[in-house]
Amino acid sequence: MEFIPFKETTMMLNGETYIVCQQEHHILRQRRLEMNLTQAQVAEHLEMSPNNLNAKLNGRVPFTVPEVVDIRETFMPDATLDYLLSTN
Repeated sequence: MEFIPFKETTMMLNGETYIVCQQEHHILRQRRLEMNLTQAQVAEHLEMSPNNLNAKLNGRVPFTVPEVVDIRETFMPDATLDYLLSTN
């Protein structure tokens, strides 16, 4: 198993503290492609530029928990957050 370095930050959501890992999100990208969603479609829904979404998918900028929850609820309701945030 290959070690994938990541940066860890924390954030608050509804009074709970979450750890947000800054890493590449291969599963999220793969699921987007399987569903024939363009990066522009997902970015528009999240009200961000496609370049910003690309930076998040490539691990240069971390996703926030609300962003990942929104992606899951809107585009991939059958997937768990752990699964979407995994790197394998």
